[in-house]
Amino acid sequence: MTATASLTQMQLLGVGSETNVAEGYPRFAPTPSQAAILARLPELMTEATTTPYPVLEQRAHTAFLHALGQTTAPIGSGRILSFYASTIAIDVAAAALARRVRTVGVVTPVIDCIPALLRHRGLDLVPLSEESLTDGDLFLRHPEIQAVLAANPNNPTGTVMTEAELERLGRACAGRGAPLLIDQCFRAFDRRAQYDTYAVLDATGAEYVIVEDTGKLWPTGGVKLGFLAWSANARLDLAEVAADVLLIAPPFSVAVVEQFALDLADGGMTALHERIAHNRAVLGKVLEGCERAAVSDGDSRVSVSRVELARGMTGTRLWGQLLRQGVHSVPCRPFYWGDGRAGERYLRIALAREADVVERAGFAVRACLEGG
Repeated sequence: MTATASLTQMQLLGVGSETNVAEGYPRFAPTPSQAAILARLPELMTEATTTPYPVLEQRAHTAFLHALGQTTAPIGSGRILSFYASTIAIDVAAAALARRVRTVGVVTPVIDCIPALLRHRGLDLVPLSEESLTDGDLFLRHPEIQAVLAANPNNPTGTVMTEAELERLGRACAGRGAPLLIDQCFRAFDRRAQYDTYAVLDATGAEYVIVEDTGKLWPTGGVKLGFLAWSANARLDLAEVAADVLLIAPPFSVAVVEQFALDLADGGMTALHERIAHNRAVLGKVLEGCERAAVSDGDSRVSVSRVELARGMTGTRLWGQLLRQGVHSVPCRPFYWGDGRAGERYLRIALAREADVVERAGFAVRACLEGG
């Protein structure tokens, strides 16, 4: 596979592996409270088939968004749509955006499907560093930008925009009349990103669209939802575009997500944070003292970790070596869609695994580097 392969293509290679630290989907045993929900799946199926969909959906929106501190999210207003995957939500936003603008500033690094989807919709992209999004001079440096796409927290760096930084970005976009899209799919992993984004942005007057996601949080075998929410002043044809893609999200998924979101608010988030922090520490301990690699992004709390490599080794080369040993990770080159060379310093390890899987992957990384 070439260095131009997408992350999804790379991740597909590892779906059957015993040492799969490639994609971010959770692969760990449920907590006791989550196991109790899974034992009720027949009951939830009955509820999904007998309860009106709008009732199910509003309950799920409330449970999930309130668990994350988003108490002013537009629940019940018709300005939140549910999809079976957040990627679909992003594509709907991209299609609606393409009806109105031509050039979008997009954060780099970021998961590579985002710039790919925007380009598929015919948009021209301008790479923006994480720092440039919040320094107040964005549109002075890039007057051609007509919309902005950010991520908070970002994947793979874990970088979080503070409330003040987001307010500054929102005001800049409002002043320019530029729609602001924010990927918040990793919000649940970091309480620092759980201030009420909707309240902050509403106060700025920005026209915004936010993508939320449940797919990285719980071991539900792919039962998940992505949400697309937007401001009252948004002039993008989001609902119209979405109607061409999907009627409704699966009611069963909606019912399951509600229960897991209630569990998230009732101690589940703390348990999730402890698991990810423990696995990040496991990876750090395995690589401790290694002269050719170290865990990067020490303040990151998301469910992935970059490993920074010493000069002379690239992430793509190391990924290939690990692949031949049955260890599946991803190099960071595809995240750096503006300049892939900048990403070659890093390999990304998914942490939403059992600790022994992360440990095995860490030892394999160390063996490849110190043996070669």
